Amino acid sequence: MADITHDVRFFFRKIVQEEKGNRMTNKLWHERAATLKMDGRAFIAGQRVWAKSEQQFDNHSPIDGRNLGPVARCQSEDVDLAVIAARNAFEDGRWAGKAPAARKRVLIKFADL
Repeated sequence: MADITHDVRFFFRKIVQEEKGNRMTNKLWHERAATLKMDGRAFIAGQRVWAKSEQQFDNHSPIDGRNLGPVARCQSEDVDLAVIAARNAFEDGRWAGKAPAARKRVLIKFADL
């Protein structure tokens, strides 16, 4: 399966480049989104991790029923870890204390990584 980091980086880099010159159209968003490949891992505490159960399920589009890719079948243990990580990031100000422009820079850097 394609490396999600590369796909996300390409996706966001193109958006940023086009944002500087012209506006993204709905068609361009759909074209870019179609190139993303998900591998079914969750994103917890800044890392992509497999669900503790190591299980996944297929994510089907509500529009046309096509399979959009696998999703981690997270259980309560995974959710607890995600909530703790989110709460810690919020309370220590790493994210909530940043100005919107600073958060944007972080998201762009994340896409580049």
